[in-house]
Amino acid sequence: MIRACLTLALAAAGVRSSLANLSGMGPFHPTVAVTWSATNELPPIVTIYKTVLTNFSQSVLSNIMSLASFKPVDIVSQNTNLIVFEGRLNNVLVRSLKISPTQGTIEYFETQTNYSTIHGVPSSDKTVNLAFNYLFMLSGDTNQVTPKAKAIREGTVETYNKPNGDMLSNKMYSRGTTLYRQLDGIQEKGSFMQIDFGNDAKVNYLSLHWRLLLPFKLCKTATADEIVGFINNGRSLIYLDPTGKNAAPVRAKTLTITKATPVYRTRNAPDFVLAFSDLEVVADIGTTNEESFYVCCPICPESE
Repeated sequence: MIRACLTLALAAAGVRSSLANLSGMGPFHPTVAVTWSATNELPPIVTIYKTVLTNFSQSVLSNIMSLASFKPVDIVSQNTNLIVFEGRLNNVLVRSLKISPTQGTIEYFETQTNYSTIHGVPSSDKTVNLAFNYLFMLSGDTNQVTPKAKAIREGTVETYNKPNGDMLSNKMYSRGTTLYRQLDGIQEKGSFMQIDFGNDAKVNYLSLHWRLLLPFKLCKTATADEIVGFINNGRSLIYLDPTGKNAAPVRAKTLTITKATPVYRTRNAPDFVLAFSDLEVVADIGTTNEESFYVCCPICPESE
């Protein structure tokens, strides 16, 4: 029998911000004036959530093992943080299942090498319906899913009469989609379920990131002046450009916040999940052109 222990993770020194060490982001310390000019409004009150270990039930564990065609004998490693199953054929890894109760994640894949018989791949609508069914089966709250699923993905395989020759066929062997999570109508950027279906609607890939969160307390959203103060005091991060460099123009004379979008983030949040705001910032560089970039900033004044 596989069991996952449930423990509560409470911060010892108050509510701590989870806006630290996020990939693709770096510290932001503006040296010019920052002005608030966003026309949209942030919610007046947001909820602070507490993270707990996701105690996957025996039913969920049984469901995912059945889906992946694994038995306890297929476990290759197991501890309180991660359970790993593997299936090999001629010593080649063809199936893998990883379950992490501490992070609320399930990762499964099955390789497909025979494309000669493709049948029963679900339609786009069926793919979305199946995705919701599997999320519910794996204890994800389907009421928290954002209104629209991500565009349908299609996996295709092409055959040619010879290398660099004419294409003989283009067969679709899988369809998939991604369901994203929202909390109180606010997008939660660390949670999703990505799933792909192959022959006879069988799952050939699944990635679930859906940590268990419990409401902890309500927080009055920071005012525009407070958010600008957070930025000036170095309590925000900037989204880096594709090369990994700071995206803020070095020639900026002033910075103007033109849009504020509330978000939650569970990644790197060991204790609490707080609401933040993705801010669109326009930089005046002293010409007729303007450059924009994005900053993420807390909107709970009480966060440390």
